[in-house]
Amino acid sequence: MPRPRSPHWFTLGLVFSILLTSLYFAVFLPVLNSVPTWPNLLGVLLIFFVISQLIALGGFFGLRLYPPLATVGLFLGLVFFRITLGKSSGGFEDIAGFLSFFVITALGFATGLAAELANYLVKSLKKGKN
Repeated sequence: MPRPRSPHWFTLGLVFSILLTSLYFAVFLPVLNSVPTWPNLLGVLLIFFVISQLIALGGFFGLRLYPPLATVGLFLGLVFFRITLGKSSGGFEDIAGFLSFFVITALGFATGLAAELANYLVKSLKKGKN
């Protein structure tokens, strides 16, 4: 991982968003059984770009536990979204899967921030004892 305050974090975020968009369409195109339009493609790229840059921003500010945990939450959200779309959808399953993707991704972000806070508290308590 790049060092804190390194601009390479944002380059990594850009590359990660392009990889996520490619993964998304590679996995979801067979399920959706349609060719994405340019607005759909750009919309998905924008969503993954914002999420990837939020992860990169945490790494830029020196958080070491947040980026991997947020990434795990993101991938778990995508897996759950894929599982939801794999069932016969009557219209509401795809919306529920999309919302679940965002909720699970947010839980990954929250878990990463909670782990960073716990790490900070443990370090400050150890420093206070010395």
